[in-house]
Amino acid sequence: MVFYELITVNLLCILQSNNVVYGDTYTFEPPNLKTVLFKETDLMTRCWSLYEVNLLLNRRVMQDLVPRKIPKDLPMLLRYLKNVEEIILEIPAGINQTLVMSAMADVIGAYLQAIVIPIANEAYYAGNVDYSTVYELHGLLDKWKWYLSTNGGTWSQDCDMSKIPTKVAILDLVLSEPEEACQELYVSGPSLSNETETSIGSETIVAESSRIAIPYMDNNLAPNAIALPFRKRNLYSLMDPKAAYILVKYYTLSMRCLSSNPNDVVAFSNFFYSWLVGKVIPRLHDQDRWYPAFGAVMRVVETIKQKGLSSNSQSVVVQPANEEHQDSALNANLDIGGSGTDHSGKMGNYFHIINNPFALLIIFAIMMFIFILCCCLCLCCCLKFRRKRKKTTEFFGADVDENVLKNAMISLYCGLKDSLTRSGSKVSSESSGNNVRDKEPLKQEQDRPELASYPHNTPYTNAADTSDMSLTLT
Repeated sequence: MVFYELITVNLLCILQSNNVVYGDTYTFEPPNLKTVLFKETDLMTRCWSLYEVNLLLNRRVMQDLVPRKIPKDLPMLLRYLKNVEEIILEIPAGINQTLVMSAMADVIGAYLQAIVIPIANEAYYAGNVDYSTVYELHGLLDKWKWYLSTNGGTWSQDCDMSKIPTKVAILDLVLSEPEEACQELYVSGPSLSNETETSIGSETIVAESSRIAIPYMDNNLAPNAIALPFRKRNLYSLMDPKAAYILVKYYTLSMRCLSSNPNDVVAFSNFFYSWLVGKVIPRLHDQDRWYPAFGAVMRVVETIKQKGLSSNSQSVVVQPANEEHQDSALNANLDIGGSGTDHSGKMGNYFHIINNPFALLIIFAIMMFIFILCCCLCLCCCLKFRRKRKKTTEFFGADVDENVLKNAMISLYCGLKDSLTRSGSKVSSESSGNNVRDKEPLKQEQDRPELASYPHNTPYTNAADTSDMSLTLT
């Protein structure tokens, strides 16, 4: 335990020397971060193993390494957390290092998830910390989760950022060289002239659309990609490092491009501000996701508000924009395929249909109608086939009497036999002439009563004739 206490004192000295915390005094009230090493049911355990006791003691010691105040300098905090890991790795490999490392991973992981990551995300969106620092903090959290084989479900949840004020500075815009800025964007329509501006008292009404299309995302609730009207590349992943601060770049280029006409600037700022407030700001507080593409986006919002260009400003009133008009303008400006042609009716229209509940309802109704129509046609075909099959069965089926068929066969046999007998007697008389033995059987055959004279529909049957028929046929 003395060795562990020396490590703790060393780490506390690093913490105080780096001035990672706010305030002049250092309080010893650690935050309740909870743990993934133990469960609530362990409170009822009466017998603990030596390993569990040592793990619990190490966990208690490592709890003192957590800063007690809100982090002041995130890059310095990152260096401090790395120093903690380096000092623990100096312990000789074995069971002692495993115990200390597990306790440290539990404490630092819970601290990152509950306090550091929410503050780092907020600072990144406000433009107060760079991308690499926040990326390394997220990587450190994932590392300790992997080490403990946990998702952090039993750690403390994210802190309430509404109680932690975040300072947001405005952007320092340099509106120069508008021609070069316009060459990097797709710009549609002519500039708004002074005739399109109508003054009503101290208020101004601007046009219903912007010359530079407003971005849109693939999903408003859980977005993954964003489309912007850049000429070189217009589709970005929100998690791509290359998309970091992409909205700030888009806003800066748009303001430079439209700086020659104040009416264009007002129209664009209003539509862009409405899109940011309605689509982007709600996603900044997602607990499980971090969007690098939204870096410093709060500075854009603050800049528009400070310059009086937002839709809630008293000096500007914007007519409600037509959503279909905005989407068509965006489809015309975005180069999805890499050429400067108009792609309206392709990818942009698909996104528009997906995000339109009324269009989805119509498509669903049409599909249901087609499905019901196909079912009705199949049912009609089945009924028709069944009816036709029933008629065929009634005509050739079991309704025909067995005796009728037997009499018909006997009549057919007797007719064939009679014709064969007559022709045979004629040939025999011509060939043999005076053969009396051949004539007498023919005479007896002619004297036999003919079965064909019986009615065909009567059930009467001659047993002798039937047996004779069977013998002859065989």
